[in-house]
Parts: sequence; C-alpha cells; structure tokens
Amino acid sequence: MKHNTKFLDGVRLVLALWVAVGHLYKYMGEESFLEIPIIGRVLLYNGAAVDGFMVITGFLMMYHYTLREDKEPPTERSTVTKFYLRRLFRIYPLYLLGIVAAYCMFDINAIWVNSNYEFFTGHGNVFTTTYSVNNRPGYIDLLTHLTFLHGFIPGQNVSILGPAWSLSLEMQYYAIFPILFGVLSRGKNTAFIAFFAISLACLYLSPIVFGDWNRSGSLVSLGAPSMITHKLIYFYFGMLISNVLMKRTSWVLLAVSIVVAAPVMGIMSTLVLVAIVLFMFADDIGHKWISSQLQLARDIFSGKVSKWGADVSYSLYLIHMIVMPGIIHLTISFGLNKYLTAAISLILFLVVNFVIGTLFFKFLEKPFINIGKRFISANEQQMVADVQ
Repeated sequence: MKHNTKFLDGVRLVLALWVAVGHLYKYMGEESFLEIPIIGRVLLYNGAAVDGFMVITGFLMMYHYTLREDKEPPTERSTVTKFYLRRLFRIYPLYLLGIVAAYCMFDINAIWVNSNYEFFTGHGNVFTTTYSVNNRPGYIDLLTHLTFLHGFIPGQNVSILGPAWSLSLEMQYYAIFPILFGVLSRGKNTAFIAFFAISLACLYLSPIVFGDWNRSGSLVSLGAPSMITHKLIYFYFGMLISNVLMKRTSWVLLAVSIVVAAPVMGIMSTLVLVAIVLFMFADDIGHKWISSQLQLARDIFSGKVSKWGADVSYSLYLIHMIVMPGIIHLTISFGLNKYLTAAISLILFLVVNFVIGTLFFKFLEKPFINIGKRFISANEQQMVADVQ
C-alpha cells in the first residue's frame, strides 16, 4: 500500500540548503567573521543534515523495495541486480562529473578559499580537509574517489571534494542493503531489535576506533565519519520508519529506539530524525491541533517548489563546494565592504547552484535515469526470451 511521502521533497531541499549554506558560512570564517546568535551555531552543525539524508535514504530504499516485492521478489538475483543498476544510473553520472571537475579545479579553488577566508577574518587559515594547499590530491585520490573507496582511506576521504565522503558511505550501505532487507523482512521486530543494538554499538564505538571530525581513532584516524559503521544507525531508523508506516513493525520500537539512541546521536541529529517521524505520522497523532499544524507544514513541503528543490538537491549537495570559492572570489573583486560582500555572495551562491542544479537534473541526471530504466527493461526482455 502506497503512502503520501511527497513531503520528503521539501525536507531534502532544506537539508541540502543547510549543508551548502553552512559550508558557505564556514569558509567565510564563521564566527571569526560574523557571530550570528543561534542560527550561526545551527548552520555549523550541518552534519545533522547529512544524517537526515541517510534516514531518508534508508526509508526510501526499504519502502520502494517493499512496494516492489510482488513484481521483484527480494530473493531473486535479478532484483538485486536491478537495485544496483538503478543506484548506479541515478548517482554516478553527476558524481563522476563532480569529482573530475573538483580535481581539475583544486589548485585554483584552494588558493581562492584561503584568500577569501583572509578577506573576511583578517587572518589566514590553513584548512586541514578539502582545499588544503599543503595536500594536493593526486591520481590515487582520483582513482579511489571514482571507485567510492576513498571513504576507507584516511586523508583521501575528503581530499578532492568535501561532501564526497558521504557518497562513499552511501555506497557502502547500498552494498549491504539487499542482505539487510532479507534479514529484516523475515525477522521483523526481533531482527530490527538486533539491528538496532548493532547500529547503536557501532555509533558509539566507531569514533573511538576509526576517529571522526573531532577525534583520532585508536586503530585509524579517518577524519571524516566515512565508514558505514559511523552512520548505520540513521539508515536503521529510515528502514524502521518504512516498516512502521507499512504496519510491519510496531511504532513502540521506533519510539524506544529514538529515546535510547538520542544521547549518542546528539541533539541536532535527533531533532532532524524526530521532525521526519512527526511529518511521516502526522495523520496518526491524536492531538488535533498538533496534527493539523504538521499536516499544513507537510503540505507546504509537498508543493511544486519542493518537487523542483528535490530535483536539484543532489546537485546542490555535491557541487556547491566546487563553485563556492569562485563565487566568493568574484564578489570580493567588486571592492565592497565584507558584510555587503557576504550578502551578495550568499545570493549569487544560491542562484548559481539552483541554475546549475536545474540544468544538471534536466540534461544529465534525468536522461541517465531514463537510460537506466531502458537498460533494465531491455535486460528483462532478453531474460524472458532466453527462458522461452
């Protein structure tokens, strides 16, 4: 049974904007340039937006896999093959373009990033992740990025394009998803409880063992939280939300899981998760006033603007770090004061990214999605012909 999940379009747009504007604020010097009460801190906690994307990914993968169960049995090899092909045609074309562009533009972007930072703050800064002038990525970095292996390698996971670390992590999730689906769809509550325990343990132990943005690991220091174990809990919640929505798992397990995991996930990531859950189950909330307000917000997030925003959200998330240094550098050249420069940079940054995102979706992403559909359909027809 299908449910109305269009509101996820608006959520994806908001999360992508959170990531992009948060990076813009950071690379302008953040609080060293301009301290913005509350909002500034929220912008800098944009890692929670990435966690929200992973919740949505977990939900959509589980939800659509479940809807296709009758036509595409999960136990058949062809179903798994179709799943991987759909993901490949959806993600890789823009990813390939983004990585190659970021690699080719790295030197000039690194110079601009550091000069831009000095303009806004009055002092220099050497970034230790992406755009470090002391650590130019080489051909090995390019190879590992193009094969999604960079997430396993310290230093390389953010060496070319900052947001790309999460794409490696998502591919790790896709690699194990068919197995997870098979186990969770059979075991139901018991399997989900075991999955939750494993995911929570991974969430707690991964920073200790592999490190993250804030600490070194005892085994290896990845820097970015780019191992699937770092973020498995968010995919778990997405899959669980799908099962609760489809009435295959108890909502009590969802509520208990959130309460137990919240102290480890942190405030911002928990709030993003709770917001998604409230929107998803707004119709089931007993208090009419709360339910009506959530439904109103959900309707706004389900409109045509949000649909367009969802279309451009992948490009906005992936590409914004490539165009950002040049946009700020150009605006600085206008010779205005730093506050007016920042305001104009923000406007240009959003306009350019939305235009690029619209063009990429129309002329790159959507065509390849359609090519993928035709390719899968042709393979199905060939398999039927071979059987006959």
